[in-house]
Amino acid sequence: MVGQAESDSSILAGCYNRICNYSDKSVIVGGGWNKIYNSDKSTVVGGSRNRVEYHSDRSGVMSGCYNKVLDNSCLSAIVAGCCNIIDCDSCQSVIMGGCGNQIIDNNEGSVVLGGYLNSVCCNSDYSS
Repeated sequence: MVGQAESDSSILAGCYNRICNYSDKSVIVGGGWNKIYNSDKSTVVGGSRNRVEYHSDRSGVMSGCYNKVLDNSCLSAIVAGCCNIIDCDSCQSVIMGGCGNQIIDNNEGSVVLGGYLNSVCCNSDYSS
């Protein structure tokens, strides 16, 4: 479902995917139960129950499940894995695979390369 205020946004295949609330020029390609909410020019490609929300503009989730890019974490990405989170002003950050990893609390330019339950938090900019 693409909401009324989403200009030039698309959902290509999949099931129960949603783009809503001012997510202009965003796209979901396949998968199921994925959501882009209030995040312009953002992308979800496949997987299930992935989310890009709350002003996380130009961010994306590529595959995996239960991955989230939230709260002003612009220009960030999660590539595969499960239950990974980029949150709270953590712009230009990346999680590549793994499970339960998080980049939170204002961590610009941080990277987690796989693994399990790793955290970058509390203003640790440009960390990996």
